[in-house]
Amino acid sequence: ENGAGKSTMIKVLTGEVVPQTGEVWKHPNARVAYVAQHAFHHIEEHLNKTANEYIRWRYSNGEDKESLVKVSMVLTEDEAK
Repeated sequence: ENGAGKSTMIKVLTGEVVPQTGEVWKHPNARVAYVAQHAFHHIEEHLNKTANEYIRWRYSNGEDKESLVKVSMVLTEDEAK
């Protein structure tokens, strides 16, 4: 359902957003990853992969393979929103 906080929860779990109140606890062995709904510039070359395969490829060496691309990328106005 829209507005239920699903995206916010994922962002809190990944550390992208810090909660204003309360406490966040994750198991020390938990790994959380997600592909943003509008991240087409990241996945357009990986459409043959499932979401699981893409995440495993992207972080296969323990680092984000897309991070180098992200630094030099120029986003459109819509993508920046």
